[in-house]
Amino acid sequence: MNGIKLILVIIFHTVIYGSQIDLDRYYTKALDAYKNGDFDLSIKEFESILLSNNESAQLYYNLGNSYYRKGQIGASIWSYENCLKINPGHVDAKYNLELVRLRIKDRVELPKAPIYLDWYLTITKYFITKIWILISVIILFIYSLFYIFSKFKVIEKSNNLGLVFISLFLVSIWFTSHSLWFEKDNFGIIDNAIVHVKSEPNKLSKNLFKVHEGLKVSVKEILVDWHKIELLDGKTGWIEKQSIRLID
Repeated sequence: MNGIKLILVIIFHTVIYGSQIDLDRYYTKALDAYKNGDFDLSIKEFESILLSNNESAQLYYNLGNSYYRKGQIGASIWSYENCLKINPGHVDAKYNLELVRLRIKDRVELPKAPIYLDWYLTITKYFITKIWILISVIILFIYSLFYIFSKFKVIEKSNNLGLVFISLFLVSIWFTSHSLWFEKDNFGIIDNAIVHVKSEPNKLSKNLFKVHEGLKVSVKEILVDWHKIELLDGKTGWIEKQSIRLID
């Protein structure tokens, strides 16, 4: 029985190790292709890694660069958006995203937010939801230790320090809630040069308006072959599934 368990463990680790080798091979091949200017091959190899349910911020960033070099602004924006969803602090992805957005025909120039709102949004987007939750747990844990130690007179009790911990915890909970709220929304990037938005989810329905490649839209409803989208100005309609790439 122990012999069978040992064999199964060896097989399991062999499969895992072999899979990692394959992923490393794909990644190295993709990077080499990018350096050699073969952007089609680099895209193919990076996408192969994503199809195996392996993703990282740097993978999406490199994929975005490959798509940008090919002139596929929709796919490059989709890649950079996914990169920033995993790592909101990825400076290069932020810069490249702003650069490629300049080529969007439908881009909307929003009025500059007040400085306090700008700071708030910057702080909110600096971490993903999981990190905000972790920060809240750490603050609560430290406060719990402080409370226990002060209760048993291991350290001197300080009401001011206690208020600081409670304030920090409440602030972190607020940012966590904000992050969770916005995480519920689905977004996608228009991936075709021109897409006609329909009044109903069928090809015979009326054309309401059109959108262009690279535009980020809110996805309100998902059917098998159609997605209902909403623009910043409130316009809604249906587009075919293959016209958009959902942000993971």
